[in-house]
Amino acid sequence: PDVFLGAWEGDRLVGFARAITDGAYRALVDDVVVDESARGRGIGDELVRRLVAALVGVDEVFLRCQEGLVPFYERHGFTRARCVTMDWTTR
Repeated sequence: PDVFLGAWEGDRLVGFARAITDGAYRALVDDVVVDESARGRGIGDELVRRLVAALVGVDEVFLRCQEGLVPFYERHGFTRARCVTMDWTTR
């Protein structure tokens, strides 16, 4: 039951959010993107609000983000985790 949300202005997609989830235990917020021309109008806030609302009942919702985006996600109730994030890449 993954969650996909879009924000549209007419026929133009200006924002997108998605979470990958098993619907019960964990969800990963994988993307929250707002077109640069549409930023500062609350589109990202609304996408995150709706995404979190769609994940009600999931035990843990987590994400990875750049340091500069931490305050944005903290406004929506996310807190810094006390764990190590590890990556594996083919490059």
